[in-house]
Amino acid sequence: MEPWLLTVHLEFAWGYSVRLPTYGKRQSSFPLPPPSTLLGALAYPLMLDSGEYYLETKNLVGSAQKLRPFVLAASACFSKDSRAALTEDVNRYLIGQFQRKERRTEPSYRFGAVPVGKVYAPSQEMILAYALDGEKCSSVLGEHWGEKLVSASYSIVRIGSKEGLVSVKLAQLQRAAEINGGRIKTGFYMPQSAVIDPRNVTGDYYTEEFWDPDYSWGKPNKTSIYIVPGRRNPVQPGIVEANVTHAVKAGEYELAF
Repeated sequence: MEPWLLTVHLEFAWGYSVRLPTYGKRQSSFPLPPPSTLLGALAYPLMLDSGEYYLETKNLVGSAQKLRPFVLAASACFSKDSRAALTEDVNRYLIGQFQRKERRTEPSYRFGAVPVGKVYAPSQEMILAYALDGEKCSSVLGEHWGEKLVSASYSIVRIGSKEGLVSVKLAQLQRAAEINGGRIKTGFYMPQSAVIDPRNVTGDYYTEEFWDPDYSWGKPNKTSIYIVPGRRNPVQPGIVEANVTHAVKAGEYELAF
């Protein structure tokens, strides 16, 4: 493996919204965008020429699937001086199409009040981190894969729903050192399965259940538990120390997977 670390510093226009898994009418939001959202944000500009979807053995697959072979991990955290608020607004949604057939024509069942989760973070800065396998990047993206990834990073336009607009301040691709079975100090969330003993994690953190990245149409996604440094609401960054099975380090950043 040839480890690299891609970091992207971005600023939100107002914030973002990413729905929690398995929720129905109540559409709560994650406090931080999960790995599947981060891959999608990078895939949108990177795969723009090839289309949003493609066919794979007669199955419809999202273009972000092409990133999975070379992205070892994706994570995010707010910068140390940034803060955000997790909240919910009540929206009037058209829900008639989900009613029983005999109810669909009745006006009283046409609309419903739906709480929708949002994270308000106007002008706040977030750092995205992608651990990459350089050899597989070259195989999938070609000889100039580094330039393509940095260019795509500067072209990220949103996080989560289409209204979650962002402006990218800085994108850097650095050669990384590999850490196996060592202790790291990081502000990026990590899979609980990557931690050798969760009881030895130090620092403020909470746990979150994120979707596992998979963009196959009609296929139910699995979920995994993540350790997230900081506080959930108000959303605040933090630093934890943990013994992990695998991680990469480049400069001041360490990312476990």
